[in-house]
Parts: sequence; C-alpha cells; structure tokens
Amino acid sequence: MPLDSEHAPAVIEAQRADPAGLRFVVLGDRTGGHRAGVFAQAIERTRLLHPDLVINVGDLVEGYTDDPQRIAQQWREVLADARTLDAPLVLVPGNHDLSNPQMLAWWRDHLGASYSAFRQDDVLFLIVDTEDPPPSAPQSEIDELLAMNQRANELRASDPEQAASLHKRFAQRAGPLMKTAISATQLNYFEQVLADNHDVRWTFVMLHKPAWRGAYADERFAQLESRLADRPYTVIAGHTHVYAHEVRQGRDYFTLGTAGGELHQPDSPRSMDHLLMVTMGRQGPDYANLLLSGFVPLEGYADTSSPGLLLRPGPSD
Repeated sequence: MPLDSEHAPAVIEAQRADPAGLRFVVLGDRTGGHRAGVFAQAIERTRLLHPDLVINVGDLVEGYTDDPQRIAQQWREVLADARTLDAPLVLVPGNHDLSNPQMLAWWRDHLGASYSAFRQDDVLFLIVDTEDPPPSAPQSEIDELLAMNQRANELRASDPEQAASLHKRFAQRAGPLMKTAISATQLNYFEQVLADNHDVRWTFVMLHKPAWRGAYADERFAQLESRLADRPYTVIAGHTHVYAHEVRQGRDYFTLGTAGGELHQPDSPRSMDHLLMVTMGRQGPDYANLLLSGFVPLEGYADTSSPGLLLRPGPSD
C-alpha cells in the first residue's frame, strides 16, 4: 500500500495473485562417475532459492561396494554437503545407493525406509524404490564391470571406436543389473496410500529409474500408473543423466539431467547440470529448469567466455 496518495508507486497489476504455495527443488544424480564439487554447487544454488523442500532422485553415492567402511565414508562425504541446506532433503534411492543388500541395510539403519510417502499440505509425495530388491551379483563381477566402464570413459576422446565397443559390452553384461525392480509389497503400500489420501489436489511420484521408458519399463509401475489415473499427478525420475520431458496420459513426466554425475552425452544440450524448481499454484504446478551455470556471482563475470552469460537473439518485441 502507498504511504500517501500523492506518491503511489507505478504498478502494473497482476492478472492473478496466487497465495504462497509449496515450493520445492528437485536435484538429479550426483554420482555414476561424479565430478568433484558440482553437487556442492547444486546445494549452494538451491539454498539461494529458499525452497520449502528439496528432493534428490537418487544416486548420491558411487556405491557398488560391500565394504561397510567404504559405504559409510561415501555417505559421510555427501551428507556433509547436504546438511548445509536450510530445508529438509528427501532422498529417493538410486541403483548406486542400493547396489547390493549391504547398502540397503546401511540405508535402512541410518536413513530410513527405502520407499515411503508423505503429505505437504494438500500435496502428496510417493517415494518409489526402483531397486526393490537390489541386485545380488558377486562383488568380483561388479568390480570387473566398473573397471570396463571406467576404461571406456578414459578412451572416449583418444579412441572413440574402442570406447564405444567397451560401452556396448558393458551395457550387454550390466543390462540385467539395471532393470527396474518394484516389489508387490511396495505396490500394495502405495495402493493403500492413494486410497487413504484421495483428497489431495496433486500427487508427485518420485523415483530413480524412469520405469515407464524402454528397457526400464516395469509392470508394477504400470499398475501404479493405473491407480493414479483418476487424479492429477507428475512423475520425476533420474538415472539416465540426460534430460527429457514428455506428456504421458496427459501428465508431465520428467527425467532429470545431473547434479554432478558423469555427462553421458556431453555434446547433447540435454546433458546438463541443472535443478528443477516446482511451485504449486492455483491451477497446479509451475516448473522452472535452472542450469547450475546460469547463476551469476554477485561480482559478475570477467569476460564473455563465462558459461551461460549470453543469450541467443530472439524475436524483437
């Protein structure tokens, strides 16, 4: 309100003024060949947005080890960054987080349930575990596959043909370990949650593997989709390290890029470090994709070579 009638500010009234709705940030994979320091930047930039809630869609640690000390050390590293947030961080388990029964046991002992649900006002969140149960391959086989993948990544620039051959062999051997797994017990749990929370105005399904796509498609996830058919909902996943958005059955389905994980397709504009900001309005959620490189420091940039500084020319007003 103006302080006096002679000095009222020049204001263009908004078409609508939504009351302050729930605001949350979703972060993609930190690991799967993590790049040091990127996740810490994602946390720092998230703090600047002051969301009510932060959700990571899985793969916070490298995992694929059954050594209790290594498991604990990996989690200490990531939790040191995560605890600098000033909002709760909800964790969705990924294949690197629950890569074997030992890692599942650590998760349950130190973090909580691997699948769950919660309400934030009139919004319902389903936290789906796509590693239920986790694979139980011998550690020697896992170590061999990891070495093969690392070697392929090292050869990507110097010998792309050999790198492609190694990646193909890796995909063939690792394929069975990468399938989506959702137990009947988990599906039954979410069916009951949906029945008990029919009054919410929106539902978000958060999971690691995009269980509706290609080789990751899962029959039990399809059953969960059928239970969601009578309500508005959004699905957000990670895992592929390549951003994608699609409209499926009239709903938004997101597969996020990375928050520090390896860039699997570095030449693709969809291979990016970013965060997804979600704001609940009267009509439903609004989504904003923000590149981590798009946050300009207060002192500005020294030259035009800095990332995200220049926009391509668009149509004139």
